[in-house]
Order: sequence, then structure tokens, then C-alpha cells
Amino acid sequence: MASRKTSAPKAKSETVKQETIEVNEQPVQENAYTEAQVQDMIAKAVAQALAQQKQEAPAVRGGSDMVTLRFVAEVNDRNVIPLGADGKYGQIIGKRWMGQIDKMAFKGDFRTPLVQALLKKRNLIVMDGLTEDERRIYGVQYAEGEVIDEKLYDRMTHMEEGDLLPIYMGLCPEWRRMLAVKFADAYDRGELKVTRDALLSLNKISRKDNRDLPKDDIRRKGAFWQLIQKLNYAEDVDD
Repeated sequence: MASRKTSAPKAKSETVKQETIEVNEQPVQENAYTEAQVQDMIAKAVAQALAQQKQEAPAVRGGSDMVTLRFVAEVNDRNVIPLGADGKYGQIIGKRWMGQIDKMAFKGDFRTPLVQALLKKRNLIVMDGLTEDERRIYGVQYAEGEVIDEKLYDRMTHMEEGDLLPIYMGLCPEWRRMLAVKFADAYDRGELKVTRDALLSLNKISRKDNRDLPKDDIRRKGAFWQLIQKLNYAEDVDD
């Protein structure tokens, strides 16, 4: 079998037909790391990346009676999400949003079933304004590396595999899924700088998030599987 190229992928304008794609079955080498070593790698990678951008990231602070929130999701730019019943507290439009909600409102009618779902999936992040006890009560305590700074999230499309994998392993399942969508969009724009080998490693990790799905569910192939198929097709065309 001819070896695959590992240079940064290039965007292609061809329409990919599923039946013409040859699935790459090359196994990804297992890493002989203990669970403790993996967790240590995650913590160190996230801490180092956040420290590097600390000076460029402005501090966001809310008043003692306000809760500061940030929204991140790989959705359509015209996507609209009402906050509170009938948009009583405004609305989110597109992929990114940041704002403040009165603390009493946050504890009350702001948290509609939709808002609750966004908080649970970590699309809506509480950045400031709640005590640790309140975070526990409302289910918004975040493990280290579970959610990350948006600038770091954006930079992941340009990272080397050694820096990328530990951060990805620490993300919550929803942020992993969003990153796969972000990578696919970056590839279509010709802006993805991550190697094919790195995508294979990411895809192997992502399968764990969907292992409880039915065996015939295509998502069990991994969050980056379709992107890898595009790369396989592009390389075959180039050859």
C-alpha cells in the first residue's frame, strides 16, 4: 500500500461521492500511557496554552448581582436562540455571544428548558457571577480542560499533533463534536493546517463518545471520519 502524505491538507472544490471513496483502514498506533499520565498531559497542555494567551485575553467580570455568560456553537450564522420565555432576556444570533443576566433572573425564569440544555451541553458557559456552591447547584462546575478559552479553541485548527491531542482529550463531548465541525469548515475554506495523521488520532478518540450508539449508526465511525474521507479522495485525485 502506498504511503499517505502527511502535509497540511488543501481544500478541494470537487463534489465528493460517497460510493467512490475508499475507506482507509490503517490502524492508529496505541499510546502506552497510563490514565494518570494522560490526565497529567491534559492538565499541562491546557495550562501551558492558556498561560501563553493570558496577556492577550481581556478579563471579563460581572457585577456581584450579574452572571456573565458566553455562548459557543458551530451552528449556522443565522441561527437564533431566544433567552428566557419568548426571548424575554434577548436572543443569541450565530455562533458566538457574550452577555450578562441578572443573577436572580438566572436562578429563575431565564433558565428555560432550552437554556438548561445549552448549559448542560456546555454551549452556554457561565464565566463569572456564581459562587462554587451555586455552580454546583445549577450544574455549571467545569472540570479542568472541559471547556477552553475561545482563542485557544480557534487556534486548534493550526496546532501540531503533540499539542492538539492532549487538549482534545480533555474537552467535554459537545466541544469535541463542535471541533470536528470547525475542522470541516476550515478545510472547506482551505485554512485547516492539521495533518491527516493527527486527524486519524482525533477520530479514534472521538469514537469513544459514540460507542453506545446502535452498531449501524454512522457516527460510530468517528467525528472526523467524513473529513478523512475527503482527504483520501483529494490525495487519490492528486496522485
